[in-house]
Amino acid sequence: MDSPWAVIVMDFSSFLIGGLSANLLVIDVLIPHHDTPIHQVFVLFSRRAEDVFFVLAGVDRVLRWLSDKTQHLLVFTDGGPAHFRCTSYVQEWGRRKRENRWIRALELRYFAPYHGSYVCDGIAAIVKRKLGTKVRNVHHSLTSLDMAAEVIATTGVWDVSVVGDKEPSIEPASTFRGLKNFYVWYIWDTIAVAFKTYEDARNSGPNVHTFRLSKDS
Repeated sequence: MDSPWAVIVMDFSSFLIGGLSANLLVIDVLIPHHDTPIHQVFVLFSRRAEDVFFVLAGVDRVLRWLSDKTQHLLVFTDGGPAHFRCTSYVQEWGRRKRENRWIRALELRYFAPYHGSYVCDGIAAIVKRKLGTKVRNVHHSLTSLDMAAEVIATTGVWDVSVVGDKEPSIEPASTFRGLKNFYVWYIWDTIAVAFKTYEDARNSGPNVHTFRLSKDS
């Protein structure tokens, strides 16, 4: 029997709470087994900008957790051009699929730009609200990201971590022309097949393009 799909939703939010200004990335993972669904939320704090390096730190953490639970990944994000809707993001997912041979199927899906009302808009806001409530209730300030991580870890059964400023190495990649026009991406080892609409993806419609992924050196 095939393993179930893991549904992964990612969202960013910035915050200024208790005197501390930073960004957080929330990754919500659900594996809908028929008996008991598996659910885990990853919360990452950083002072760095909302960029692809921040995202990759979270992706790597999620993949380590998923490696013995599923072989199929369905990833939803918004169209943030600096961190999700960019060539490096797609290329690095391709590299991770090649390096993690347990991943048999990988789809990346983008919500429409300026939507403001899909599920990926809500998950980080929930974490930020819980953090603010906790800080106000105990009447103290936040003096470090580690302190923020400790506070949010007490509000739920979440995997919480802090991302440093050091940038991981990523593969050099030429820009994919027309990337912003495609909303559904199927990632293979060395190519990405992209569709302009969900209907095209379901029906193998005409609005499709193939992008070559970088190979490991």
